Amino acid sequence: MDQQDVFQMAALLLTYPEADWFVTELEDVKSWIGATKDTEPSTRYLKEAVSTLAGTPNAVLTREYVDTFDFDEKRALYLTAHEYGDKRERGTALVELRQLLMKSGYEEIEGELPDYLPLLLEFLAENPDAGRELDLQGRIRQVCRTIVEHLLENSPYQSVFAALLEVLPEAMAGAVPEARNLIDEEVPYPITFE
Repeated sequence: MDQQDVFQMAALLLTYPEADWFVTELEDVKSWIGATKDTEPSTRYLKEAVSTLAGTPNAVLTREYVDTFDFDEKRALYLTAHEYGDKRERGTALVELRQLLMKSGYEEIEGELPDYLPLLLEFLAENPDAGRELDLQGRIRQVCRTIVEHLLENSPYQSVFAALLEVLPEAMAGAVPEARNLIDEEVPYPITFE
């Protein structure tokens, strides 16, 4: 299985598991990956992830997805959120990603930011050389590492990120912003509630 296949499968597996659409796609992927004879580590990880996710009732999977990715910013599926948090530089990075996607013919998805990891992985599956000037693959690798460090040990998503880490290159020096401190960030003004 090549890097583009891993990106495409990970994009699907990290997408919000909407009932009908997701279940159908997951069954197709399960059939396809079950038939492959590839023994690369990334393929083994994806087989494990597909087996786990396909064997989980959709209601449980939906709850697991929300609990995993929506309630802890260290596991958020947004590239620039990990890199910049709420700093002004995030806006510039989002504009750069939006321009990259649009230049390649992607249309904006209503209600979704251009740094959503499943979107970027799908983009890279179709355009593996795009984003080199932004070191997109290296930056995604850094975010995947952060997410893996904060996933629960029994998370069904561990194997998806393990597969990605097998195929994503290391970030170029200086391409990834320094990790921001997610704990005890000072707010420059007092917050009061009434």
